[in-house]
Amino acid sequence: MPNVYSLKELEEAGYIQLGRGKIISRKDLNYSKGNYPVYSSSQIGEGKFGNYGKYMFDEELITWSVDGGGKLFHRHKHKFSITNVTGFLRILKKDKVNYKYLYYCLSNLHSQINFDWVKKAHPSVLRKEYNNIPLPSLDKQQKIVNQLNKIFSIIEDAITKIKPCINNSETLFQNYLLKVLKNAGDDWVKNNLKELTSKIGSGSTPRGGTESYKTSGISLIRSMNVHDYGFKYNKLAYIDNIQAKKLDIVSIAKDDVLINITGASVARCCIVPDDVLPARVNQHVSILRVKKNIIIPKLLHYILISTYYKSKLLKIGEEGGATRQAITKTQLQEFVIKFPINYHFQSELIKKINKVENLSLKIKSLYNNKLSNLIKLKQSVLRQKFAEKLIKAA
Repeated sequence: MPNVYSLKELEEAGYIQLGRGKIISRKDLNYSKGNYPVYSSSQIGEGKFGNYGKYMFDEELITWSVDGGGKLFHRHKHKFSITNVTGFLRILKKDKVNYKYLYYCLSNLHSQINFDWVKKAHPSVLRKEYNNIPLPSLDKQQKIVNQLNKIFSIIEDAITKIKPCINNSETLFQNYLLKVLKNAGDDWVKNNLKELTSKIGSGSTPRGGTESYKTSGISLIRSMNVHDYGFKYNKLAYIDNIQAKKLDIVSIAKDDVLINITGASVARCCIVPDDVLPARVNQHVSILRVKKNIIIPKLLHYILISTYYKSKLLKIGEEGGATRQAITKTQLQEFVIKFPINYHFQSELIKKINKVENLSLKIKSLYNNKLSNLIKLKQSVLRQKFAEKLIKAA
């Protein structure tokens, strides 16, 4: 008869403690040095702070982030650590519990939870969802850990080898783009964006913020939608005709180039897809409406996402302030690029660049699928291991 183990609620396996409940601002963080690692829902960095009493610890622990999308981490021992926000819980094991075993067990339950509600989640939800913790003896816990460690070591080794391949696919495209820009001929000219566009401008967020968004209607494009290698439809917001009317000045036209002008995603750039029109942009995104008789929009997009010009834009963004990166309208207007004046040559150049881009994206997709399958394999291994006999508790 197979062994079966009693199921425990999370509180019986570990102590749960909330974060400080007070957010430490970015300006107070030191990202390069400090004695006290700061763990927040987004793991924002390291800083040097005073004594936060019970919120400083040097134990090994498991952390669960409510505000960070329900992320679960197993953290090894640090000298001191501080949890930063209320939506961040740390779990300290109790006696007769193996940390790695508890982490694997929670990870199995964690992978089966729908975290769409996570922003509104209360710590009690954690207790409710993680209430089936099988606890065999420490010896058997360690045996399970050893088995999973061996399997996951092989999977992690494969993941480690795949990740550079994903980066290399982007490097392939960027190297080609850089080569094109560096080999500019005599017929290439310099001009600022003001002279190359008929419109440069950003919008605003409708009154009421996210609560005022609709489930359908006119698209409101935000910085999260604008990415260098294509528009992201996830979390695309919508507004009604009345809201859109107030943003008519930032109505988007076909082939408009969009560029993020604030925040961590500053300088990300793409061309608006036809299927999101009609649309408006909020204050974090600027419209670059190209004079098509001078430069093809797609070529401007390629130029702006190249590492050469991207680095220039990022440098401008960093000058926007210590707490928030920003590019102003004037800075965009004065931004100078070099491009071929011959329109036919522009068209042929776009075809060549697009061919290399499609190849790099195909390679990237291939390796991303491999990576996704390996992550799914880890989840499958966990489910099988804990379904064998651990969950069949008496």
